[in-house]
Amino acid sequence: MGEEEPAVEGIVCSRCMTPNDPVEKACTQCGAPLGDFGSTAPWEFGKARPKAYREPTSPRRKPVILVAVWLLFGLPAVYAGIQLKGYVEAILARQSVDASAGEIAIVVFVTLYLLASAWVLWVVTRGVFRRREGE
Repeated sequence: MGEEEPAVEGIVCSRCMTPNDPVEKACTQCGAPLGDFGSTAPWEFGKARPKAYREPTSPRRKPVILVAVWLLFGLPAVYAGIQLKGYVEAILARQSVDASAGEIAIVVFVTLYLLASAWVLWVVTRGVFRRREGE
């Protein structure tokens, strides 16, 4: 009737569709694990070349994401920093160094918020400007 496709010898990679020898444990093209459970077995992920799973799980972020994250975390972080400076100056301006538990809690909370915001801003900014292999 119609033309039949030639039979492929070996195992076809589920990630890049490259035919591989039956004895191979990982794809020769992309490094993904082969076999019946190659795409689902967590212990096989460790044996794969890092690029096979790093690329899809950490894509390069777009500039619009950078702008949104800086608006959502950067501006509140600047405001929190200004407030933190005011709290610390008010505590230090008093003759006694005694601060209430509420003041200490606010200073600790705002400091933790600033650290978390700085981390989020760093990770997203680095993701936008980093270069991938081959670019």
